[in-house]
Parts: sequence; C-alpha cells; structure tokens
Amino acid sequence: MAAQQYSNDPMETASNATLAPRTFYGVVDVDAYFCVLVKGTGKVLWDSDQHGVDERRTSIKLTVTPIAESGRPEPMEREMIAESREWVRITWASLKALGVTSVRNVKGKFAKVQFAPTGRKWTTREGEEREATTFKFLALYDTEDECRTAWAVDNGGNSATPTTGTPVPVTGSAERATAYEFLRVLVNTHKDDKAALATTIASIPQISKWFTVDSPETQELLKKAS
Repeated sequence: MAAQQYSNDPMETASNATLAPRTFYGVVDVDAYFCVLVKGTGKVLWDSDQHGVDERRTSIKLTVTPIAESGRPEPMEREMIAESREWVRITWASLKALGVTSVRNVKGKFAKVQFAPTGRKWTTREGEEREATTFKFLALYDTEDECRTAWAVDNGGNSATPTTGTPVPVTGSAERATAYEFLRVLVNTHKDDKAALATTIASIPQISKWFTVDSPETQELLKKAS
C-alpha cells in the first residue's frame, strides 16, 4: 500500500480542508402517522372523511438520544415524509443496508449515526443559506453496553468495561476481558465480511494484542452472530 502523502504547505492544507462528519451514538425512538401536505400550512393530520387516499403521506419522526460519551447532551430529531428522497435514498436506505425490514424494529435500538446532506437548501431568517441534513445509520446495537463499547472502539478504547450484561466468557486479565467486549461488537458489526473484520481487529491494538480473526473466541462469536 502506498504511503499517504501529506502537504508541508499550511496554505495548501487550509485551502483543501474539509469538515469530517461527526458521529453520534444513542438510543432511537420512532413515531409515524398519516398526514396531508397543505400549502401554506404544512402537515395536517390525514382524515379519511376529509381527504382522499391519493393525498395521504406518511410522516416519520426519528429521535436519537445520545449516550453521555457522544458529547452531545440534547436529543437529535429529524422529521420527514416517508415518500421523500431523503427518507428513501438516505435514512431508510442506510437502515435497510443494516438488515432492517421494518422501521418499527428500530424503536428502542441503539445506533451509530451521522448527519448526511440531503441536497435540499433553505434560508434562515438572517438570510444565511443552510443545507438540510438527515440521519444516516452506520450501525445498530441491541444494548447500551454494546453501543458504549462501539463508541470506545471507535475512539481508541478509552472507556470502562461495560458493567451490565452477560459475563465475559474469557479468563485472564481485565484488559483481555475488555478486549473481548470490543471484539464482540466488531463481530456483530462485520459478521458478513470476514476481511473487514480481520482488518478492523488488526487496526485496534487493544484488541489485536489478544485476538485475531482466526482466534477461537472470534470464531465462536461469529457462529453465534450468524
């Protein structure tokens, strides 16, 4: 693999700087209802006695309440129309890529998310142009412990070992037990891509010190995850 090239010219670096999307981890809530889009008013609750089926749209509200480690205390919300490009091509597409078949199954899950631009722009009262964003889901977790562990893995392992859940079925030091918890999350995330799993394990010293993709513990976790 070719070595990554870095510029020694700060002016050039500043001229080509980009903002990396922030990643958040938290618990997901979902709400949905049928509505009608009324010009000048916005969304109005759909009433079968007043509105035709062809007028009906589906309003989806997603809320992600971050875990403390994410560094953002307030819940994040996005409300959109399910029959829109931002839902179909970004948010729902990212959930389907994670194996979700019904949006109701996301309620109560923990997730890793980013804000993705929708391509739609709007202007603030101050006249500043902004680009609208929506949720893009990168991973889903069944428990808060798994979510916290995933955060720790992505941030260099700087988190305490989860204090709840199934006891870690390994012996040895506390460091190895923590590494196993990290490994479990990675296996659940990359269970369908062994090459990606091997690469990710090797890239995290806290895990690769104890385990590889071919370790018995990893193979056992893969069997359970399949």
